Amino acid sequence: MNRVTLEKAAVAEQVTIDRPVSWRQAGAGFAAAAAVLIALYWTTVVSLVTAWEHTGMFQYAFLIFPVCVWLAWSKRHELTAGYAPRVCPWALPLLAATVFVWFLGRIANVDIVQQVAFVGTFPILVLLFFGTAVTRALAFPLAYLVFAIPFGFLHSMVGPLQTFTAVFSVKALHLMGTPVLLQGHSIMTPWMTANVEEACSGVRFFLACTALGILFAYLMFNSIWRRVGFVIASMIVPIIANGLRVYFTILIGGTFGVQYAEGTDHMIFGWQFFGTVLFLLLLAGWFLREEPRELPARGGRTADASWQRVIPAGVVALALLVAAPASAAWMQSRVPSQPVQSLSLPGAGGWALRSNADAGAWHPAYAGADTRIEGTYARDNGWRVDLYAAIYHGAQVDGHDLLAYHNRLYDADHYILAGSSTRTLTLPGGDRLTVREIRLGSRFDRRIVWYWYGVNGRTLTSRVRVRGWQAWAQLSGAGLTSSVVAVSTDYRPGGRQRAEAALANLTKTLYPQLERRLAMP
Repeated sequence: MNRVTLEKAAVAEQVTIDRPVSWRQAGAGFAAAAAVLIALYWTTVVSLVTAWEHTGMFQYAFLIFPVCVWLAWSKRHELTAGYAPRVCPWALPLLAATVFVWFLGRIANVDIVQQVAFVGTFPILVLLFFGTAVTRALAFPLAYLVFAIPFGFLHSMVGPLQTFTAVFSVKALHLMGTPVLLQGHSIMTPWMTANVEEACSGVRFFLACTALGILFAYLMFNSIWRRVGFVIASMIVPIIANGLRVYFTILIGGTFGVQYAEGTDHMIFGWQFFGTVLFLLLLAGWFLREEPRELPARGGRTADASWQRVIPAGVVALALLVAAPASAAWMQSRVPSQPVQSLSLPGAGGWALRSNADAGAWHPAYAGADTRIEGTYARDNGWRVDLYAAIYHGAQVDGHDLLAYHNRLYDADHYILAGSSTRTLTLPGGDRLTVREIRLGSRFDRRIVWYWYGVNGRTLTSRVRVRGWQAWAQLSGAGLTSSVVAVSTDYRPGGRQRAEAALANLTKTLYPQLERRLAMP
C-alpha cells in the first residue's frame, strides 16, 4: 500500500469519525439558536398563527412547518452518511441583515415584514451551523417555508377569481341552453340568483392545492418537466373546478330545489366536490410518479462543526437574535406618550353641527385609539356630512396601532367597495390637500368617503409613508401622534357630483382647525 493510498484511507477514517460528532454538535447549536429565536420573537409567532387562523386563505399554513421538519428528518440517514457539516461564518452577516429587517418591521409595527424576516431566519441558521452543502441538500424543505408566510397581496386574487368563476358558470349554463343573466358577480336564472361571494372565489382551494401540488411534485417526480407540468396542473385545476362547482350548484338548485343549493347542503357539496377533484389530481400524479433519487455522497471534505467552531458562531448568532427585540423595545420606550385629551368637533361656517345618530350604517372602527371624535354636519339645503376621527398617541404597538388590519373605515358586512381614487383640493390660502376617496354601495344606499392620515402634523394618504414617518419618529425618540380623519355622505343615483361638492366644501372649511387639534407631536 503506497503513501497516497494510506493518506486517503486516513482522511476517510477521519471523516467517518468526525461526521457523527459534528452532526450532534451542529444540531445542538442550531436547536439552541432556533429555541431562542422562537422565544424572543414570540409576538411574530403569534401574528403568524393569528393570520393562519383568521384570514381563512392561509389555514393550510398550519402544516407547513411540520411538513418541512418531516422532509428534513426523512433525509437524516442520507445526510449523515453522505455529508459533513461545516460551520459557515459568512452566514452571520446574512443573519444580521435579517434581524435588522425584523427590527425595522417591529419599529414600524408591520407584521408581514416581521413574518418574512422570522421565517427567513431558519434557512440562515441551517447555513450557519451545517454549511452550504447541507443547505443545498435541504433546499426544497427550506424554500417550502415560504408558504407559511401570509402574504397580503394574495388577497388581490379574490376579485379576478370571482369574475372568472361567475363568467365560467354562465358560459357553461349557456351551453346547456339555460336562460341566464350575469350582473357583476350575481348569476340570475329562472329558479334562483346565485351570488359569487369572496368566499366562493376559490382562492383558498387554489392556494392549498398549489402548495400541495408543489410538495407532491417534489416527492413523486425527478424530471423537471414533470414537476413543472404537475405544478401548473395544480394551479389550473382548482380554478376550473371552482367554476364547475358553482355551475353544478345552480343545476342542483334547478333540479332538486333551491334549498339544496344553499346553506349546509351547499357547503357539504362544495367540500365533497373539492375533495374529489383533489383525489383525482393526486391519483393522476401517482400513476406518473418516478422512483426517488438518493442524495449524492459528499464525503470528500472533513467535517468542521466542532465545539471550537460551533460555540463562537452560536454566541454571535444569539447576540444578534437578542439585539433586535431588545433594541426595538428600547426604541419604543423612548417615544414619549402624550396625555389623552378630550377633543370636540370644531364649528364650520354654513354648517350646523349635530349628533352623529343619523350616520346610518356608516360606522368606522379603530380599536385602541386614545381619542375618537364623531359628528354630523348639516346644511340648509339638506346635505348631511358625517365626520369621524381617531387619534393614537405614542408608539405603535399591537392593540394600539392606527393601521392595524382589523381597523376599518366601513363595515364590509353592509357595504361593498365600488371604487377608489385620489382627490386634490385647493384650500383657502392656496395650500393643496390630497385625500383618498372610496365609493361604497349597499342594498340601501350609496356613499362616498374621503379620508386622510396624519403623522405629527404631516397629511398623508399612503399607508407606506405613514409607516415610514411613524418608524422615523420612534427611531428618533420624538413624540408621535397618528390620526385618521374621514368625512362621508350618502347620495341618490345621479347625485354623486353634488355629494362630492358637499364633501369638498366641508373639508376645506374644517381642515385647518382639525389639523391644529390633531397634530400634537
